[in-house]
Amino acid sequence: MNVKKKSSNSFLWIALLVILVLAFIGNSCFRDKAADDNSADRTVGCIETTAAGAAGDIADAAGRNNAAQNAISRADAELESSQRAAAESAERIDRIQSLINECIRRNQESINLVQRIEGAAAAGEK
Repeated sequence: MNVKKKSSNSFLWIALLVILVLAFIGNSCFRDKAADDNSADRTVGCIETTAAGAAGDIADAAGRNNAAQNAISRADAELESSQRAAAESAERIDRIQSLINECIRRNQESINLVQRIEGAAAAGEK
């Protein structure tokens, strides 16, 4: 299945989220720098606070990604199991169809035999 592709897409989304968070940090933390000479300490504090929040968000996203990968693996295994069961059912249906065809053939042979017997009996009566 496309587990690797979906996993790769998940990591791309996480990377995009990190880039957006870092862009937000840069925008929100550095916009007041020109107005305040003591803004370096505030900026560092803002970056640390935002980075801690982003790290928590990334950890949460990674956990959800792992859970999603596990669910995909379980669904893939279930799909494979269902496909095996479907193939086995198809084989059984083919065997049953063969038996039915054999029964039809033998029934026709029986009908032909009965007709010959009745024909011979009718010929014997005349």
